[in-house]
Amino acid sequence: MKGLGRIRKGTMAATVMVAALARGGAQTIPVLRSETRVVEIDVSAKDSRGHAIGDLEQTDFTVTDARKPRAIQIFSVDRGERREASAEPPHALPPDVFSNRVASIPPPGRTTVILLDAANTYFDDYARSRQQVLDLLDKLPRDERVALYVLYGGLQILGDFTTDRESLRQAILHYPTPPITARPTALQRGPDDVGNTGVFTAAEQEYKIRLRVEDTLDAMRTVSRHLALLPGRKRLLWITGGLPPNQLNGDADQRDQTIGAMNEGNVALYAVDARGLLTGNGANANIGTMEQLAGATGGKVYTNRNDIGAEVLEAVEDTRVSYILGFYLPESDRDGRFHELRVQVDRPGVELNYRRGYYAGADQNPDRPEKKTDLESVLLNPLDSTAVGITARLTLIDKPPLRKLRINLALDPKTTTLHPSGDEWTGNVDQLFVVTNDRGAVLAKFQNSVRFRVTPKTRARYDSGGMVYREVIDLPEGARDLQVIVRDTES
Repeated sequence: MKGLGRIRKGTMAATVMVAALARGGAQTIPVLRSETRVVEIDVSAKDSRGHAIGDLEQTDFTVTDARKPRAIQIFSVDRGERREASAEPPHALPPDVFSNRVASIPPPGRTTVILLDAANTYFDDYARSRQQVLDLLDKLPRDERVALYVLYGGLQILGDFTTDRESLRQAILHYPTPPITARPTALQRGPDDVGNTGVFTAAEQEYKIRLRVEDTLDAMRTVSRHLALLPGRKRLLWITGGLPPNQLNGDADQRDQTIGAMNEGNVALYAVDARGLLTGNGANANIGTMEQLAGATGGKVYTNRNDIGAEVLEAVEDTRVSYILGFYLPESDRDGRFHELRVQVDRPGVELNYRRGYYAGADQNPDRPEKKTDLESVLLNPLDSTAVGITARLTLIDKPPLRKLRINLALDPKTTTLHPSGDEWTGNVDQLFVVTNDRGAVLAKFQNSVRFRVTPKTRARYDSGGMVYREVIDLPEGARDLQVIVRDTES
């Protein structure tokens, strides 16, 4: 979600702060903020034999945006030189200091997200694909940062951006198998039909499938926003049985929002049909939805194959060499509409793969009720928001009968917005602090807005250290976890 940051899982003991957040290295990825919109297109090129082409020049490419020619103002080539993962352990944060700029952001390198879709896949297909993902982990390049998620009853995190294959393997092995027992006769029917013949009416079944589709699209948007901060092209490998075409296209707004989120995050969707080899009536059911979503993001669909591992490795290699093309979008062209992109190359026999468009919308400040809804909705997101960089130092003030928590906050200046006001600058953030117990039940919420002012005398300090301020909240009995959510209201 644009303009949002969150720190989650800061564990509070009775007399000392204990870091439940992963305390990764202090390395951060800079985020450059500008009022000028840059449209970036990552393009992979292959010859007729499927081999990557790495010798194209800027003059070989032409780009059209909604049928309007665009001058290529940004050009670079990522040849995907492989680097061994560093054996040096990351620098630990100081005690009682937490940040969303650390654990959830991998260092530069290749990034792949594997989404095991148990919500839309029958048990036997899911079990086979699960085993093949286990086998795949040893075959991935060692410099590949891999995140592993499962979709079932919401988005579940098994492992977030790591080169530690053994930790991912153990996470898969210990994840409970979804309780789906058999495949129905008709391939067109969804997993919710299994074992329920005669229990649900047609209307009830239609409603259940629609909810499943909505959950799937919401998970894809969540992952895409999580990946948006990372540089370069990202791969989302969706191992699934697919979505019913009538349900996907029946809610065009959600479908288009999902495609837009993936394109904005520079995420290519690679859909892998978990059903393997298919024969008979209904063999092509749901493949059209995979093609629709993957094609709109410059990804691919792998169907009617039994080796998921080979398909995933092919997807990984698909973007080993990529060309980054970019142009600046004038304010006059930010019309809020979907702009179709077309890239061509002046060389015969070249297959290009790239995202097919973007939404040219102007940033709009939502009104107050929508702001509150956005802040609350982040609580349902299992992934940290990283668009606003937050570092928090926590101090427990334990003076019975009062028990308070002092939170010293620093917001990354590259991720907050300043507006000129005379000879000064001003900014605004909304923030939400949520305290939960060891069972995840919410014990207290504290929400307020902070307006800050930067003078010519304090500008250098702001640019180097960001916005720094202090909050003190009451801690109810049984408090253990704290989530800190900050929204830059200007963006």
